[in-house]
Amino acid sequence: MTLHQQLKNNSWPDGRSIAKLGLLDAVLKETSFLSDDAKMSQRLFCIHEGLSHPPLCPVCGSPNVYSRKKLYSHVPYGGWSLYCSKECTYKSDQRKEKFEQSMIASHGVPYSGMSETINEKRNLSMIERYGETVPLRVEQIKNKQAETMKSRYGGYTFASESLSLKASSTMMERFGVAYARMNEEVNDKARKTLIDRFGGPTPLASPVVREKVSETLKSKSNEERDSIRARTSSTSLERYNRTYYQRRHMLDSVDRLLNDKEELVRLYHELGSLEALGRHLEVDPKTIRSILSDIKLVDSWNRSLGETELCDYLTSLGAEIETNVRGVIPNYEIDILVKGQNLLVEYNGIYWHSTKFKDKNYHKKKADLAEELGYQLIQVWEDDWAHSQKRKILESKFAHLLGCSGSSSIYGRLTTISKIPYSEASKFLNLYHLQGERTGSEYIGLFFDGSLVAVMVLLKKKQAITIARYASSSQVLGGFSKLLAYVKKVYDWDQIVTYADRTISTGDLYHKTGFTLERITPPGLWYVKGNNRYRREAFMKHKLPLLFQSVDLSKTEEEIMSENGYRTLFDAGLMKFVMYNQSDK
Repeated sequence: MTLHQQLKNNSWPDGRSIAKLGLLDAVLKETSFLSDDAKMSQRLFCIHEGLSHPPLCPVCGSPNVYSRKKLYSHVPYGGWSLYCSKECTYKSDQRKEKFEQSMIASHGVPYSGMSETINEKRNLSMIERYGETVPLRVEQIKNKQAETMKSRYGGYTFASESLSLKASSTMMERFGVAYARMNEEVNDKARKTLIDRFGGPTPLASPVVREKVSETLKSKSNEERDSIRARTSSTSLERYNRTYYQRRHMLDSVDRLLNDKEELVRLYHELGSLEALGRHLEVDPKTIRSILSDIKLVDSWNRSLGETELCDYLTSLGAEIETNVRGVIPNYEIDILVKGQNLLVEYNGIYWHSTKFKDKNYHKKKADLAEELGYQLIQVWEDDWAHSQKRKILESKFAHLLGCSGSSSIYGRLTTISKIPYSEASKFLNLYHLQGERTGSEYIGLFFDGSLVAVMVLLKKKQAITIARYASSSQVLGGFSKLLAYVKKVYDWDQIVTYADRTISTGDLYHKTGFTLERITPPGLWYVKGNNRYRREAFMKHKLPLLFQSVDLSKTEEEIMSENGYRTLFDAGLMKFVMYNQSDK
């Protein structure tokens, strides 16, 4: 007879009766997985429930808490809680699901805030008690909350050192970063939630919200609007010593000058253009333009010379464009909108788009938001447009996107494949690929009527193949697919990897040829001097003593580069595509 059956036959005796029944040794042996100081009721609970280990929290995996109180009606002993803590109880998906089902059964919605009946009842109660529907509009509640926060934590959330440290510690533990917005997973989830609720990455992307904000502002008197501006400026002054939050990074002298319109106009006329004034103050000309919006300027800084040339080229292709557009991507201005094409174009001046003026994730965020809103965003870099051959590549891309390339297409089935030397591949890539030549393990060419029309560069490492470059001199229909089929057939491979530059590509070619988007890489670091960008790989720290004199290696790479006149700049990141070999070998 099993120990479980013996205990059951004795009506599940209490701990004091076990020794009298001669079952003590058997119980200790059966529950040897428990610590020596475990209570007899814990041991009997495990035998009753058939447990072979102490229950663990299903949320975090920590040991659950044992209580001598009877937690379960079918068990005559105490028991372990379902979760290790109150925090895990609230995080439990099972509990959430049970709560939602209960809410749906009672009120028809998963959360109380979604029920009109509950909200109406709550609002009526608030009005009866305080004359307001929103708790934080009631001075009594606000004061009480402030007193409670101050007495417990020394201040509101991040004004409290203990809460700030606790929040940062929790974020580091869960996501590996100190603040939520530093984590891409959190940012992606936030964007998706906002898009689901408002149709865009911010509440202001919703026409309904914008209309409501507009109506609210219109309903207020001039005095009330002035009061709102004054409160905003006051808060910004208190926190950042600036009247505008956006100017928190500026020098005090520059901020003072931007608030002195008369002096700003004098400097503008002295220097002759917004471009010159912007460089003098190290402030984006568009910021100055907005400050002087009520003054007629000699130049309105609608665009730089390169941007003007780009606009003229797009217009020459028959595109109808709109410049300096706001509202397409919330909180951002777009240089060029191509109407009827879902195409956006940015002209990125090297100086103005360095980290002096744009944060590390600026170009990536813009690409993310454009993609989420259904637009293709092409970001043209100033030095690429200024380079005669790279401009031709960009012009060819725009002509293709707008359906007016002019050149006849070549069918891939009419081409032949042949390996080519590096010298031939290098010459071709410098003519037809924006990033130019690339060394590799193999160079494969596609020929039509004896002429080279496409090149693919491969990097081979064991059974992993990377397509490091692909370019064609004209539209070769099925050219990439033909070269890919050749690679898959000729080489031994487990996976094929390739990348697409997010500033100029959506990766559509790779999606169509069977690749899977694995991830988007962080923004890539470039160094900037004058109007030129340089890849970071050429300036890695161990190479710097060979490039500069008197290098102090105790400093960081970026500090050394800064001392030698280089700024930093970040691109929009890359899309990494992977194809796995599914066939049996």
